[in-house]
Amino acid sequence: MELIRKVRKTGFTIAPEAGSQRLRDVINKNITEKDIVETVENAFSLGWKLIKLYFMVGLPSETQADIEAIAALVKRLKAFAKKQGRIQKINVSVATFVPKPHTPFQWEPQISLETALEKINWLKDNLKLPGVQVKWQDPRVSVIEGVWARGDRRLNKVLIDAWRSGCRFDGWTDFFDYDRWMTVFEANRINPRHYTDGIFDTDQQLPWDHIDIGVERSFLIEEKARAAIGKITSDCRTGSCSGCGVCDFESIKPVSFHDHKRLFSTQGPLPGPQPSETDVKYVVNFKKMKSSRFLGHLEMAKIFIRSLRRESVPLKYSNGFHPMPSVSFGDTLPMGMQSEDERMLVTLTEPIDSRELISRLRRQMPDGLEIISCSPYIKNKALERIDKQHYWVELKDGFFMQKDLAWFAGQQSVTIERKSKKDKLVVVDLKKAVSEIRLLDDHHVVMTLGTDNNLMVRPGLVMKTVFKLSKLQILTAIITKRKTNYV
Repeated sequence: MELIRKVRKTGFTIAPEAGSQRLRDVINKNITEKDIVETVENAFSLGWKLIKLYFMVGLPSETQADIEAIAALVKRLKAFAKKQGRIQKINVSVATFVPKPHTPFQWEPQISLETALEKINWLKDNLKLPGVQVKWQDPRVSVIEGVWARGDRRLNKVLIDAWRSGCRFDGWTDFFDYDRWMTVFEANRINPRHYTDGIFDTDQQLPWDHIDIGVERSFLIEEKARAAIGKITSDCRTGSCSGCGVCDFESIKPVSFHDHKRLFSTQGPLPGPQPSETDVKYVVNFKKMKSSRFLGHLEMAKIFIRSLRRESVPLKYSNGFHPMPSVSFGDTLPMGMQSEDERMLVTLTEPIDSRELISRLRRQMPDGLEIISCSPYIKNKALERIDKQHYWVELKDGFFMQKDLAWFAGQQSVTIERKSKKDKLVVVDLKKAVSEIRLLDDHHVVMTLGTDNNLMVRPGLVMKTVFKLSKLQILTAIITKRKTNYV
């Protein structure tokens, strides 16, 4: 706490995993309820406003009393937060325990989907408290994880068939399709419970036994027995050797940070970089085309920052506890939109030849991100806001209808509501924001768009409002932002 009290206070995370001390001993989580309570009390006292708690349901030997202990612990922490008299929140995240290979619990059964839902719903119902938010991982996802965690070679064909049937990005809730997975399992005559029900014979050969991770099988069996009676195994970095078989105490041995000399001070924050007269700013012009149009803005920013780091470009960083590279962009393009001319402003701690900077960046750029030019920054000009933007749109599905454009031309105003950055509804008049819409044919159009009420109008909004196109038709269209001086 002495170290972290000085960092930026966002959310403070603790992972008790289990609500009762008995169950924490079973999983060898060497923390007590007193440790948890004192840590949370200290965090709230030191200024944190959000505590994140992580728990699991379905741990070996778990009973209803252990589930009730989770609610009791959260309520105890909430009571302390209330005494503080400030707005403080507790986020409770709950996931289903998935037994994993090479652990003492690799033989344990995973709870059924129905049981997991029952336990999670009980927690949701009993933690409906002001300032407490319960989040949970879909237990259906945990079922699929359980199958693959302890699967064997019979799942090879399942994996291919699942991919062919459209199972992709299953970690995203809007893509995950449990029924599709079940259909694939059934088609391959695979019962998921065969992999999640556990293995009761510790002498039985397991699909992963041919993988040597260094830990002896006998040690895992011994730890399984210790877990059954709630007997803690001490941390070998600070206690005695547990005899797992990994260390030879020559090339491999326990290492603890306590063994090393402290290289930092706890008396105050580390000083950040100070402004320098040698700081130099450059404007980098680049294209975002082809597959790169599917990069989100933050993903694209990370690519540039990592590229600059890999090329050892002397980046300028901000001051404070969370230094950030001094890199900014002229426009935040919607995902899926191409651009022939985007701009990035980057600050360096020492000058570098513009041609050299171009060369270094080009070596690191993925397909579709093309560096065009680089020049020294001229104050108030390089990234100044452009009042009007030119776009070229190609439809892959649907048609641009002349009658829709004629309807728009005949209107005095076409108003819609949009949310501002402050999440307020703002009325935008498309007649004021649209300078030109010109049909080239049924599938191609060029637009010149500006702003109204300080909100930039994008082609997708025009396509939806003027041409009555669906969301899917807009998403599949290729929208290209043209150069600023395009006519």
